[in-house]
Amino acid sequence: MACSSSLRETEIVNLPNDPVTILSVNVNQSGDSWNVWGELQSITHSTMRNVRIRISVISDDGKVIQQKYAEYRRRISTDRHRRIRPTNKAIFNVTFESIPENARVIAEHVTSQ
Repeated sequence: MACSSSLRETEIVNLPNDPVTILSVNVNQSGDSWNVWGELQSITHSTMRNVRIRISVISDDGKVIQQKYAEYRRRISTDRHRRIRPTNKAIFNVTFESIPENARVIAEHVTSQ
Protein backbone atom coordinates (compact mmCIF):
# COMPACT_ATOMS: atom_id res chain seq x y z
CA MET A 1 0.00 0.00 0.00
CA ALA A 2 2.97 2.30 -0.42
CA CYS A 3 2.89 5.16 -2.90
CA SER A 4 5.77 6.94 -4.54
CA SER A 5 6.16 9.58 -7.20
CA SER A 6 9.92 9.03 -7.56
CA LEU A 7 12.19 6.12 -8.36
CA ARG A 8 12.63 5.49 -4.64
CA GLU A 9 10.91 2.42 -3.25
CA THR A 10 8.70 3.05 -0.22
CA GLU A 11 7.42 0.79 2.53
CA ILE A 12 4.95 1.26 5.37
CA VAL A 13 5.31 -0.67 8.62
CA ASN A 14 2.07 -0.84 10.61
CA LEU A 15 1.78 -3.09 13.64
CA PRO A 16 -1.36 -5.16 14.26
CA ASN A 17 -3.74 -3.57 16.78
CA ASP A 18 -1.76 -0.31 16.78
CA PRO A 19 -4.06 2.69 17.40
CA VAL A 20 -2.15 4.63 14.70
CA THR A 21 -2.03 3.56 11.05
CA ILE A 22 0.16 5.07 8.35
CA LEU A 23 -2.00 5.30 5.23
CA SER A 24 0.52 6.51 2.64
CA VAL A 25 4.12 7.60 2.14
CA ASN A 26 5.51 9.59 -0.80
CA VAL A 27 8.99 10.68 -1.87
CA ASN A 28 9.57 13.79 -4.00
CA GLN A 29 12.70 15.68 -4.96
CA SER A 30 12.42 19.43 -4.60
CA GLY A 31 15.49 21.35 -5.70
CA ASP A 32 18.48 20.11 -3.71
CA SER A 33 16.46 18.20 -1.09
CA TRP A 34 14.15 15.22 -0.84
CA ASN A 35 10.73 15.51 0.79
CA VAL A 36 9.17 12.43 2.42
CA TRP A 37 5.52 12.94 3.35
CA GLY A 38 2.37 10.97 3.92
CA GLU A 39 -0.84 10.55 5.85
CA LEU A 40 -1.65 8.76 9.08
CA GLN A 41 -4.85 7.98 10.95
CA SER A 42 -5.59 7.17 14.58
CA ILE A 43 -8.49 5.47 16.29
CA THR A 44 -9.21 8.61 18.34
CA HIS A 45 -8.01 12.19 18.04
CA SER A 46 -6.40 12.03 21.51
CA THR A 47 -4.11 9.21 20.35
CA MET A 48 -2.38 11.70 18.04
CA ARG A 49 -0.66 13.38 21.00
CA ASN A 50 1.88 10.55 21.34
CA VAL A 51 2.60 9.90 17.67
CA ARG A 52 6.17 9.63 16.40
CA ILE A 53 6.76 8.64 12.79
CA ARG A 54 10.26 7.35 12.06
CA ILE A 55 11.46 7.62 8.47
CA SER A 56 14.42 5.40 7.58
CA VAL A 57 16.43 5.38 4.37
CA ILE A 58 17.78 1.87 3.81
CA SER A 59 20.50 0.94 1.30
CA ASP A 60 20.01 -1.92 -1.15
CA ASP A 61 22.17 -4.13 1.13
CA GLY A 62 19.87 -3.46 4.12
CA LYS A 63 21.92 -0.91 6.08
CA VAL A 64 20.36 2.23 7.57
CA ILE A 65 21.75 5.24 5.71
CA GLN A 66 19.68 7.95 7.44
CA GLN A 67 16.90 8.08 9.97
CA LYS A 68 14.72 11.00 11.09
CA TYR A 69 11.49 11.57 12.96
CA ALA A 70 8.82 13.30 10.92
CA GLU A 71 6.84 16.30 12.05
CA TYR A 72 3.09 15.98 11.62
CA ARG A 73 0.05 18.21 11.73
CA ARG A 74 -3.61 17.34 11.95
CA ARG A 75 -5.60 17.42 8.80
CA ILE A 76 -8.34 20.04 8.78
CA SER A 77 -11.73 18.82 7.63
CA THR A 78 -13.74 21.00 5.27
CA ASP A 79 -17.27 20.24 6.41
CA ARG A 80 -18.74 22.24 9.28
CA HIS A 81 -19.50 19.33 11.64
CA ARG A 82 -15.98 17.88 11.46
CA ARG A 83 -14.34 21.29 12.09
CA ILE A 84 -15.97 21.34 15.52
CA ARG A 85 -14.39 18.01 16.51
CA PRO A 86 -10.72 17.24 15.83
CA THR A 87 -10.15 14.87 12.95
CA ASN A 88 -8.34 11.55 13.37
CA LYS A 89 -6.06 12.10 10.37
CA ALA A 90 -2.74 13.91 10.11
CA ILE A 91 -0.05 14.64 7.53
CA PHE A 92 3.63 14.02 8.29
CA ASN A 93 6.65 15.53 6.58
CA VAL A 94 10.46 15.32 6.79
CA THR A 95 13.27 16.53 4.52
CA PHE A 96 16.51 14.74 3.61
CA GLU A 97 19.49 16.25 1.80
CA SER A 98 19.76 13.16 -0.40
CA ILE A 99 18.22 9.73 -0.92
CA PRO A 100 20.27 7.35 -3.10
CA GLU A 101 18.54 5.97 -6.18
CA ASN A 102 18.48 2.31 -5.04
CA ALA A 103 17.45 3.12 -1.46
CA ARG A 104 14.21 2.10 0.20
CA VAL A 105 12.28 4.61 2.36
CA ILE A 106 10.45 3.08 5.34
CA ALA A 107 7.80 4.88 7.41
CA GLU A 108 6.80 3.42 10.77
CA HIS A 109 4.96 4.52 13.90
CA VAL A 110 7.05 4.19 17.03
CA THR A 111 5.69 4.64 20.52
CA SER A 112 6.82 7.66 22.51
CA GLN A 113 8.75 6.98 25.68
